[in-house]
Amino acid sequence: MLASQVVQTSRDLFAQGAAFRWLIPLLVTSLPEIFGLVLPMAAVLGGLMGTQHLAEGSELVASQGLGSGSRVILKPWAILALLLFGLGTLNAHFLVPGSSRLLFRLQNQMLEEAQTRFLRPGAPPYYPPGSPTHALWVAPSGSIHLMEVTPEGIQHLVAERMSWTRSEDRARGPALTLNLESLSGVRFQRTSGSVLHLRQESLAIGQTVPPTFRPIPPTPVRYLDTPDLIRTWSRESATELSRRLALPLAAGALLLLGIALGFGHPRFHHGGALVKSLMVILGYYLGLKIFENALAGGHGWGFAGLLLLPWVFMAAGMLLLARRLRPHHTHRRSRIARWVSLVAPGTARLFQVGWHHLTRNMDRLRDLLARLRPGKQSHGVLGAWSRGLWWRMWGATLATFLVLNLLIEYASRAGDLSKNGIQIYVFIKFWILNLSNFLGIVLPIVFVFGAVLALGELAVSREWTALKAGGVSLLQLVRVTGGALLLVLAGTFVFQAVLAPRMSGPAYTLHREMRRKAPKRTQSRPWLHLGNTGVLWHLEGKERWGFPLKAMGEGPVLLRWALGEERSQTLPWNGLAMSPGPAAIDLFPDRALRAYARAEETPTLDLFRWQRWAPDPERATLLWSRLLAWLAGPSLLFALLPFAFPAPRAGRGRALGYALVVCLLYLGAQAIFNGAAQAGEVPAPFGVLAPMLLFAGFGFWNLNRIKT
Repeated sequence: MLASQVVQTSRDLFAQGAAFRWLIPLLVTSLPEIFGLVLPMAAVLGGLMGTQHLAEGSELVASQGLGSGSRVILKPWAILALLLFGLGTLNAHFLVPGSSRLLFRLQNQMLEEAQTRFLRPGAPPYYPPGSPTHALWVAPSGSIHLMEVTPEGIQHLVAERMSWTRSEDRARGPALTLNLESLSGVRFQRTSGSVLHLRQESLAIGQTVPPTFRPIPPTPVRYLDTPDLIRTWSRESATELSRRLALPLAAGALLLLGIALGFGHPRFHHGGALVKSLMVILGYYLGLKIFENALAGGHGWGFAGLLLLPWVFMAAGMLLLARRLRPHHTHRRSRIARWVSLVAPGTARLFQVGWHHLTRNMDRLRDLLARLRPGKQSHGVLGAWSRGLWWRMWGATLATFLVLNLLIEYASRAGDLSKNGIQIYVFIKFWILNLSNFLGIVLPIVFVFGAVLALGELAVSREWTALKAGGVSLLQLVRVTGGALLLVLAGTFVFQAVLAPRMSGPAYTLHREMRRKAPKRTQSRPWLHLGNTGVLWHLEGKERWGFPLKAMGEGPVLLRWALGEERSQTLPWNGLAMSPGPAAIDLFPDRALRAYARAEETPTLDLFRWQRWAPDPERATLLWSRLLAWLAGPSLLFALLPFAFPAPRAGRGRALGYALVVCLLYLGAQAIFNGAAQAGEVPAPFGVLAPMLLFAGFGFWNLNRIKT
């Protein structure tokens, strides 16, 4: 929860242009609210794992043999439940309201600093977060340019003065309002091609802190003390009060349920703590959301349901504990079990026959390919066997991710496909081309999981023990497998630096065809600021709209140019229609600026030329990610080496768990450092390399733990 909060808070900070130093204060003030949500989760997981530990060590069996019953379990549970209830109550009624008030003040100060930091005379153009169609620029003379590109029209306004107004509405969150005065400009209507000359006295532009996504969103009245919630009774205050009363009690109830779930036979009930606790947590928070939605809809029984929900889980824990402490009784098979016992043998027999024929044909095909391969293997049996193991694990992992991505993409776009009459082959083509974004993130993770699975297979099958006994070291194993590893890394680099940009343009076009609109989110902002010409361009597919950042009367108010055209169109300040304007080579001095519509589809070498004429931290981060992202896989694998060789009886589950945690931490660190680089807080190469260097340093720190 804290890692997710770090990533989302840092993303919001960098989107608003706030300094990185605000991250720690915002995190500290959000800790009480996170603690209140995590306490029931930790209770059920801790109780379940603790009881499983006692069961696997046969302590529970021995204690029951000495006559210990439910009283021995319930007494320590009651002590722990009272402790959790006291901590949760103190946190909910005192720490959460105080930290929420402090968080509101910090967000207000941060927002004001961020706005004044970018909206100063002569600063680069400012792009409001969450609004890619708007831009603001303050000229050295003090005039303010407001630019807007919408499906209805294009607008360019110039204001003479501006002022700030701070909002104190705690329910809606902190906000600042920019008041522009004495505005004049034009608006070009797309449909009719007409030009409207505008002049108005004032214009107010509001800027708020975007809410951070959370599974259980905070209520607008969480800053009020508990007596104030009771006095100002409303649906929001009832929801907040029910959380403050129910969550501490739920910690004790879920602790008991976790203890009851952990009971099992020491030889047959191993593991599953994470899955069981996750199901309990999902069940509780699903009930919580159902009753909160009912309360928000005006149903009074929702408040009673919120207060009774912990008692329901406590009763379930009591019943399950009593059942687990009973002697074991064999039950009759149900009708479904008898039906399965009759049908399953035939099904299993058919599956075995089919699998036998498939494996036999695959073996024949493999032998045929081996005969057709010229020459002999130069690296011997060990090299061929290790490379084959690597390719199987890497291919299986990649195929798993691709299938999951295909299912998710189809599920998310099935409505658009049926509504717009799109054929399935168009979707398949789009999915293949859109892999440029997905594989850019997944390929390093696939490299890590493939290697961990291969090393785990070596350890579990005791092949690694035999190899070590024969004098083979880890370095020798890596050397004979190095060709396959380097081939995957080279393919990753070629895909990210060469193929992905070529696939991005057609994928963007197919996306617009399927959804009848452009994607809401892109890797970089759709703005291009050419300082040598003094024009800010909005990139809109193959069409570009230019806003000359000059005083009134010193140049045109609007420019339009489309890819492939030799000349642009211009609109003078007092004009009523577009007229022929400057040549494209005068507006865009480099061929790379005229050849590609967006930074995402620009080849890597041409993107260097974009950066030369229009430096931008977001495009710099995109460029260096293409060049250096392939290093993420080896750095993460190096950090995981001490945990990649499980004991033969332990299985590969723990190694895969470590790999999952490391990959999630890497994605979080990547989001933080890439966000800092995109905001211009750190250089782009450092922002891309920093997460990899952190995990490589962790690998060097744990180097002495590698027993190879």
